[in-house]
Amino acid sequence: MLLAAPCRAWLQPAPPGERTLHANRTDAPEGRAEATPYIRRAEATPYIDLRRANELAWAKRFAEAEALYRQIPTDAAKLGLARVVMWQGRYAEAIALFARLDGVDALEGRATAEYWSGDFRSAARDFRRVLALDPKRDFARQSLAAIEATARPSQRVTIDGSTDDQPLDALRAEVAATFFSDPLTRWTVAASRYRLDAERFGRQSDGEAVSVANETKLRDWTLAATLGVFTFPDGVRRPIGGASARWRWLSLRVERTPELASATSLDTHAASTTTALRWERDRDWLAAAEVSHRRYSDGNEGRAAIAYAVAPLRRNAWTFWAGASAALRDTDESRFGITAISSTLDGAAFRYQYRGEYDPYWTPDDLVEGRVVLAVERRFARGGVKVHGDGGYARDRGRAFGPDAGTTPFPPQTFAFAFDRKHHPWRAGLTANVVLAPALRFETGVERSVTVDYRVTAFHAALVRRR
Repeated sequence: MLLAAPCRAWLQPAPPGERTLHANRTDAPEGRAEATPYIRRAEATPYIDLRRANELAWAKRFAEAEALYRQIPTDAAKLGLARVVMWQGRYAEAIALFARLDGVDALEGRATAEYWSGDFRSAARDFRRVLALDPKRDFARQSLAAIEATARPSQRVTIDGSTDDQPLDALRAEVAATFFSDPLTRWTVAASRYRLDAERFGRQSDGEAVSVANETKLRDWTLAATLGVFTFPDGVRRPIGGASARWRWLSLRVERTPELASATSLDTHAASTTTALRWERDRDWLAAAEVSHRRYSDGNEGRAAIAYAVAPLRRNAWTFWAGASAALRDTDESRFGITAISSTLDGAAFRYQYRGEYDPYWTPDDLVEGRVVLAVERRFARGGVKVHGDGGYARDRGRAFGPDAGTTPFPPQTFAFAFDRKHHPWRAGLTANVVLAPALRFETGVERSVTVDYRVTAFHAALVRRR
């Protein structure tokens, strides 16, 4: 006995308004599945109730359909119940309901709930079992192909560089390979080499680094770890790396990194360990907030808090982004010190001039800043381009040195003092990417950043191959 079109809701659907990737013979309520017999008519009431529950599901009245399915003691009703529970986003409950049922429909339903919940590992296993039982299941085949597409290995060659007024020019080249041991376990092996050019010191310094990184997803959790070795300019090697755990939008991260951002850092082995707690949203609009503590290898400590939010306005191939950011940064001890003293004779007194710089790393002192963030992005058939910028207002405490004058060509003693200052930091950049071949993409970008302490221009280029 065949039923009319509303009964098609009994078949495997996609959630309303979502999962358009999976349109196939089992899609509903939007699908085109042909009329299918449900059960033999044993008695009138269960049959009529099941038809009504199917009609409610077809009309996307899932809560009403769920209540009715729960009153019908048939396997067909239990299968319909599992599906409407899944369509409402209660994936763990739906998986448990599907697991109590036999048959390829129930197995495909469980695989779908696993897929939509993000458990690609279990979903791939169960979709393969579905295809082993029924090779004609297009939905399972398409879903499995989509999962396997997210786990394709890739290789990346990257060149990054920067030049600033410290003065320090840096150039780094890296080769990285990424592969998956299963759809939710990613590995990345990277090797890099860098060159630092300290013009004032009149010398160049080279070094290298190697690392292995892993990221594993376990339902709502994402666990990651990196372990590597960094070679400082004088050949001394030190361990680097970190670990993080993320639960939905909240993550905790601990990482050890070298501090090579100033010319004076070439003579040290400065490094820092950062512990950060971060909340992040990356859906239709982007936002993040983070608090962190940093401990340096020389015992100094610093703290920071940052937050930003940007929202898009999309028009065809164009996307406009607008938002704001704020940051607080402070360090226990300043590393800004005197590097040179000169004097000029003014009558009977000498006027002193001092030159200072951060040695070996930057130490913000009660820095507070707020910025406006703007960007415009244009997508093309084979790539895209994005222009971004931010800028605003900041205040912090700078450091100066004394005395101003004396009776000798050089001061017999010097001292440092802090003063309040205000400034307007800004940053602007351009990034672009283009698809050179089906598995090959080129990325590039340039950025200019200006603060009260430094001015730096950085560039980036990468060639990415994904099989």
